[in-house]
Amino acid sequence: MKRSSFTLFLVLLMFLPLSGCISAKDKTDGKVHYTLGLSYLREPNYSLALKEFLLAAEANPDDPNIHLSMGQTYQLVRAYDEAEKSYKKALRLSDASFTPICQNNLGALYLDMKRWDDAIFYFTLAAKNLLFQNPEVANAGIGYAHFNKGDMLTAISFYKKSLESNPNYATARVRLAEAYEAFGKTDLALKEYQEVVKIAPNNPVIQFQYGLSSAKLGKKNQAVQAFREVIRIAPDSEEARLALDHIKLLQ
Repeated sequence: MKRSSFTLFLVLLMFLPLSGCISAKDKTDGKVHYTLGLSYLREPNYSLALKEFLLAAEANPDDPNIHLSMGQTYQLVRAYDEAEKSYKKALRLSDASFTPICQNNLGALYLDMKRWDDAIFYFTLAAKNLLFQNPEVANAGIGYAHFNKGDMLTAISFYKKSLESNPNYATARVRLAEAYEAFGKTDLALKEYQEVVKIAPNNPVIQFQYGLSSAKLGKKNQAVQAFREVIRIAPDSEEARLALDHIKLLQ
């Protein structure tokens, strides 16, 4: 899948109240800049988001929400060293309930940095924390780190653990399918893709992988249908171009 899938292991904040002992004016300024930053992050406009988060941090330097969102923005623009600094600062400032979010996002950052053991360490801390509301994200992250270390069996076990927490977590199902493919179990991979296209039917990358797995198992009609869905969903994409080539070969 595309590189952007790495960041699916992030827990993104929408809005959390600012904390700390600050003046009313600074609190208001910090809240405004923080809210604007989140809005730009969702657009996405990373340059403007980062500008607003930096202003928010000036107004309220001890708020972990700001530093976490700043870390997310740095990560998305691949400024990994700065992202690490921001995440670790957020972790130092966080309370018990916020700590596992910071740990999880450090794990996601280390996936991008290909620091697999560091990713496993922080994802494990988050996954074991009873206050963490998204253990499926952390467990899928652990699985992906093991996948990249070449340990398919461990990767599969953590993807399954992720899905025990949340059967509708599409990222874990896609990664489990990829692990099955790497293990030579295309039939099991196809079953996972069949489930994940129900969860995310309008994702062209997932539909494309579903088509490939179907074709490998000789299910030509199913493959063609999946490839046609790719073209319908994202007609100008690279996946659509490849899907059209595959349709010509299968018919």
